[in-house]
Amino acid sequence: MSGGCQSLRGTDSVRVTTMPAVPVVTGPDQYCQFIGPFVPFNVATTVTGMPQWYTTATGGTGVNTQPFVNIAVPGVYNYWVSQVDSGCESGRRPVTITVHPKPNPPAPDAYTYCQHFQPQMALTATPSGSGDYLTWFGPGDSTIALSGAPTPQDDTVKTDTFWVDETTIYSCVSDKVPDLVHIIAKPPAPLTTDTAYCQFSQAAPLNTFVDSIFNGTLNWYLSGVALPPIPVPSSANPGTTTWYVSQTVNGCQSDSTPLSVTIIPLPVFNIQASSPWVCQYDSLTLSYSGPSYPNPAYLWTLPAGDPLTSGSSLKNPSIMVVFDSSSDSTYLVLTTTDDYGKCSTQQSVRVTVIPHPTAYSYTKQDVCVGDTVTLAISTQSPDAYKFNWYVDYTTPIANSPAMAIIASNSNTGGPFSITWLDTGTHVIQLNTFTEQGCTSKPTFDTVNVHAVPDASFKITNIGNSLCIEDSVLFSANTINYNLAYAWAPAHSFTNINEPSAWGRVELAQSIITLKVTDPFGCAASASLELDPGTCCTVAFPNAFTPNGDGQNDFFRPLFSGYHRFHEFRILNRWGQTVFESANSSLQWDGNYNGVPQDIGVYFYYIKYDCGGKTIEESGDVTLIR
Repeated sequence: MSGGCQSLRGTDSVRVTTMPAVPVVTGPDQYCQFIGPFVPFNVATTVTGMPQWYTTATGGTGVNTQPFVNIAVPGVYNYWVSQVDSGCESGRRPVTITVHPKPNPPAPDAYTYCQHFQPQMALTATPSGSGDYLTWFGPGDSTIALSGAPTPQDDTVKTDTFWVDETTIYSCVSDKVPDLVHIIAKPPAPLTTDTAYCQFSQAAPLNTFVDSIFNGTLNWYLSGVALPPIPVPSSANPGTTTWYVSQTVNGCQSDSTPLSVTIIPLPVFNIQASSPWVCQYDSLTLSYSGPSYPNPAYLWTLPAGDPLTSGSSLKNPSIMVVFDSSSDSTYLVLTTTDDYGKCSTQQSVRVTVIPHPTAYSYTKQDVCVGDTVTLAISTQSPDAYKFNWYVDYTTPIANSPAMAIIASNSNTGGPFSITWLDTGTHVIQLNTFTEQGCTSKPTFDTVNVHAVPDASFKITNIGNSLCIEDSVLFSANTINYNLAYAWAPAHSFTNINEPSAWGRVELAQSIITLKVTDPFGCAASASLELDPGTCCTVAFPNAFTPNGDGQNDFFRPLFSGYHRFHEFRILNRWGQTVFESANSSLQWDGNYNGVPQDIGVYFYYIKYDCGGKTIEESGDVTLIR
């Protein structure tokens, strides 16, 4: 149409073709691996239609060649097929081909068949997959299929071969596997030896009394009940018990053999002692007490090295024992046998042996007459209960003329405070008793009583009078160099440890003491009171002439007696010190620092001790040349 004007109408033909139908596929789609050959499908199309094969449900490029499946490779293979007719393609039909894997062969179950074993059992095998079934073949020919699992005959020792394969639900069959069946000979019954034990003894395992011939595994039964592999019988109850034992060799069990075990009862008895305790070195009677047994035997066992038998044999039912043991308790054992010596029983009896008590005294070995010393027990055994003391073997300590008791403890063991009354050697004897009355061997202690030494002394070299600070010779009246001497006060003597010593009388009413001690510690002292005079004067000349003529050349103090000078000083008229000394032996020669001093008057000052007092004096002297 143009400008409102319409043209003439033309004609066109359209042809509509009917969509072709989806092709129909027939043929096998299930295969077992390696079982072939592969059979192609039969595809039904229209007369003019052409099949097209695809590997996907949609899309892709189709081919007109039917695919080939390798049945040696198990798996699921999916394809799709359509047909093309008059240029039109139908829908696609899925085609699935499954190649089932060849099943693994079954695993025959291992089983040992024993000759004459009842009941007989059929062969079994374990399939490799669930739902599979087994097919058996044989014996001896793998082509003869059997209707079920075979049951081997076990009357003859032999070896048969059977085969078995496995078929899946898809009728796929595995390879055949052989199953060797060995019919093993029944082993002989083991040999046994009956045995017997004493009641309560340690029983050996029953295997000890069996010879299994082939070293098979033993099987034990008692009253039809199976027992552990190595049973041990109880020996608690007397009597005879019969056990049964078989042996298993290569999985096959023999007949059973009986084994009898007899438990022999033990003798029952006691031991009677004449006393529950005994003193050391005393005797005791011990006797068997119990029923009579056929042909009994007795054997006593005594502690080694301690008790001794006296007047009897260790094989008698009654013995007497002398105990020299120091043990506080001893076990004696009696062994008794019955049934002609087959079994024996031991019983023991405890005998308390009261050991001899022990005690030792102590006191000083060397003492002085009149000293007070202690006498007591130094060590004692726990069972020491009572003590008897003697002096010089026969005299009780309380009545001895050699000593006096100053004080004593209420216990007979002391301690005692005693004073020895005379000199000499004395023996102290101590006897000790237990509470039961067992006594010890006596112990002895020796005491040497020494006299007190002489401490008197005398004064020699004293002159007409005794002055303070005089040196005096003091001498002991008895001189013995085994004695020790000590003079006091020590500061007054040059040697205080000699029997004769020089001493200075330093004070008015001085007391001099001498102590004398012997080697045993016995000591005596003596004292003497002295009353010396002062006896000391000091004078000075009023002039001296230091001219070297040997006459009156020095100025010095003139004194008598002993003086301790503290200071001596000389000054000139100007107060200058020209000489100074604290030594009374020094003197002034009239010089100062080596220079002769001028003629004139000089002043002196002196300080000294005399008679226990300190004295100071001063004056003047004239130097003349």
